[in-house]
Amino acid sequence: MKSYPAEHQIASQLSLKEFKTISETQMQGLREFSSRLHQWQKRHPILDGFLTLAPLLILSGVWGVALSLGLHWTLMSLIHGFVAYSWVVYSLHECAGHGVRNDSLRYWIGQSSRLWMADPEYYREFHLSHHTKLGTNQDGTFTHAVGTVRLLKSLLPFSGILFPNDYKVHMGGPKTRSQVLSMRVGLAFVVALSAVVCATYESANGFWVTLVFGPWVSFVLDRLRESIEHQLMPQDRTYGAREIGWTFAGQIVAGGPWGQPFHFTHHLAPGLPWYLQVILAGKSRRALLHADAQHPVLTGNSAKMLRDFVENQRKIYRQERIRNAQAS
Repeated sequence: MKSYPAEHQIASQLSLKEFKTISETQMQGLREFSSRLHQWQKRHPILDGFLTLAPLLILSGVWGVALSLGLHWTLMSLIHGFVAYSWVVYSLHECAGHGVRNDSLRYWIGQSSRLWMADPEYYREFHLSHHTKLGTNQDGTFTHAVGTVRLLKSLLPFSGILFPNDYKVHMGGPKTRSQVLSMRVGLAFVVALSAVVCATYESANGFWVTLVFGPWVSFVLDRLRESIEHQLMPQDRTYGAREIGWTFAGQIVAGGPWGQPFHFTHHLAPGLPWYLQVILAGKSRRALLHADAQHPVLTGNSAKMLRDFVENQRKIYRQERIRNAQAS
């Protein structure tokens, strides 16, 4: 994903010394517990496979039920946007070397992201460096200090269509065969969905659901999550990510429990599947609270999460103004 020197300069000032870290004894306990969860996963391949498929089955069911209920097209757009977003987050992230042990499941779940025009090969290429070089200029999906104008442009409707948008991680770079395949598969799928929704509503409102408002909802949620997860966190492989958590807004922004609501836990044990990360997150939360009742890794309630996001972006903007003034 595209990033800029000024953004990395801001991130380079973030120090782990300002954070209260978990004691080495507690950290070792979390690693041992994670190892036991891995062993449990190996011993239950059938249940693991079912739980791996469950998010996509649930999302498909939610979309189908919502359409059958004949909800107002605006509400259907919100549901469609969330389903598409959650599907992409899960299918890309869980299959970029994380969690899914069955090779066939990993491949086909990853390929399913193409239904929504995402490129699993592009994402997998850059995601490894995100874990090994988190927050540095070698981080393939650097989001520690995204420029304010760049962030705001990415949140506008038709971003990337009516005007350029380089703040995205699901597709980008020079055009490749994989990217073209995703565009063709995604276009065919969206056209088919549009026909189904238009037939259900017996009007052109279906196009608003699948081509305009719904996709915009997906992009806004994706940009918020990517920004909140690492915004102004230290350049550290463990403490460089925060937990969005179980709050209602947190689950919407994270893409559900199978999205990325526990990103600190994920960076702590990236090989765990989504359902075991949920379990590990409970123990890691207790360890963080023991270190600091207001630990910056924990976002708190919905209002605090969004308030901190805005305040952190204001800090980034002030740094940008200072650097621009010095440059001029």
